[in-house]
Amino acid sequence: AGSEDEDDSSSSDSEDEMEISVGAVKCSTSIPDEDRSTHFLAVRVTNPEVIANLLTVQKNIVDQEEILRDCCMKEGLFHITLGMFRIMDIEGIQAAVDLVDNLTTDSSEVMQGRDTSLIIRNLNNFGHRVVYAEVHPRDPQFFQDFVSFIKAKFDLLGEKVKSTNSFEFIPHLTLTKVSRPISRIRRSQYISQSYYAEHAANQFGEQRLDNLQLCIIESSTRFDGFYTTLTDVKL
Repeated sequence: AGSEDEDDSSSSDSEDEMEISVGAVKCSTSIPDEDRSTHFLAVRVTNPEVIANLLTVQKNIVDQEEILRDCCMKEGLFHITLGMFRIMDIEGIQAAVDLVDNLTTDSSEVMQGRDTSLIIRNLNNFGHRVVYAEVHPRDPQFFQDFVSFIKAKFDLLGEKVKSTNSFEFIPHLTLTKVSRPISRIRRSQYISQSYYAEHAANQFGEQRLDNLQLCIIESSTRFDGFYTTLTDVKL
């Protein structure tokens, strides 16, 4: 529980959360199967300082309401989503894997001499259902250039790898999200801002944009606790 790809019997919790990862809360409660994301591209958070600070916030939330423990992102899953995709078949999977594998060299021109630091600071929320830490690139122009570069690369793959980003891109790092089963038990999907107010303006640390993970949206995780990936690269 608590992972961003978490699914449940009400069907669309997984997709709602993944779409929240890219932008804002989706208003509709059901998503046609043909529009569901199957994979996402993300930066894994690897800085121990950031992880420890985020876990402190989660502890504060859980201290207020124990049932929210199951809604907290596990420490091995902290990430920053860069894009959501629906990959249709094995050809699409191979094309996406090749693309990501080649980014180690293809992205050098965009990254050369640029500051790739992502500052993790302040807490915010999507519809009071998702609590997240804001991601502030030290060089906003670099980050915009990089995300645009990634999007353009994936767009070249055509229909076999379809972008499913539904909202304006808001870089963020999810800490806690109320799942549908928990919201039914609590009779509320909202997390009070008072649960995390004392950390709302905290500096949590920095994460470099130094890795990319092409993740599968499923409940299983990798040997190291991160999402199952088709491929991952160091930049």
